[in-house]
Amino acid sequence: MARLQNGWQRAACFVILGLSLSALRIQRGRWHGSPTNVAHQQTTKRKGHATSVGWTSSNSCNRYSSGVIRMSLSNHWLVCSKPSPHARLRLFCFPYAGSGSVIYRSWTASLPETTELGCIRLPGRESFQAEQPFTQLVALVEALAPVILPYLDVPFAFFGHSMGGLISFELTHELHRQHDLVPMHLFIAGHRAPQLPDQTPALHHLPESELLMQLRRLNGIPQAVLQDAELMQFFLPVLRADFAVCETYTYTPRPPLTCPISVFGDLQDPRVSYDELAAWREQTCSAFIHRMLPGDHFFLHSAQALLLQALTQDLAQDMKTSGI
Repeated sequence: MARLQNGWQRAACFVILGLSLSALRIQRGRWHGSPTNVAHQQTTKRKGHATSVGWTSSNSCNRYSSGVIRMSLSNHWLVCSKPSPHARLRLFCFPYAGSGSVIYRSWTASLPETTELGCIRLPGRESFQAEQPFTQLVALVEALAPVILPYLDVPFAFFGHSMGGLISFELTHELHRQHDLVPMHLFIAGHRAPQLPDQTPALHHLPESELLMQLRRLNGIPQAVLQDAELMQFFLPVLRADFAVCETYTYTPRPPLTCPISVFGDLQDPRVSYDELAAWREQTCSAFIHRMLPGDHFFLHSAQALLLQALTQDLAQDMKTSGI
């Protein structure tokens, strides 16, 4: 595939990768980073890492007339493209390695009006590009928990694909430990059960040439992007950090969660087997559902309609059972 020659082609790829267009500009035919405006963002040092701990914009967190906290249209950690004053449930979606909140924004059209979608944006991408990405899951979850907490005043559910599944699982335990909160449902896609050892080779420390070779095998990045060395210089640091989040993770045994868990996978996924997905059953004392969908590791795109159909079905049953 031909190398990307113009800025508009590259812009389209930044959207695919979930990187920030507003934080970039074309100058003299080249891409240059431009710091995002973080004047209203509070930061704190957590174990030597500058992390956002909340939203400080005056309209980033307000209440509906009913007293329910409203999600703002956009902020650093969370994107809600379609706030709903009639929402009875909030679904928070966590991205896979290297991606951003943009991968979930189209889901709004397929969700019922009673469900409000919140797309999690991690540091190092989109309008959060000025911040360094996390490399340790514990620090990430500790920073994210107080940020998402104000929006858990209504029933909520978590969905995460691959790295996002691991983040949502550990965040669920953190919220339960700190605030006695659990989601109505936890949805995990494309990630082995956390108690199982990682059998795949570590990627975050590989030399660039070897890392690029492994990325081609994963089939998650357009070939035109992989062949554009300049574009990959923006992408690789975030991807390395995200791989480090997953590959340095250490599981801590805890009692099973009390919420239902639904797991999605694909038989053609070279990184996660059927049995590794089925082992999530040990992580809940509630209902467990295991589904296999067509596609490869990135079936959340190729089988999106089937995935959302199953997800909304499970949520509808949860809401019926809970009388919501």
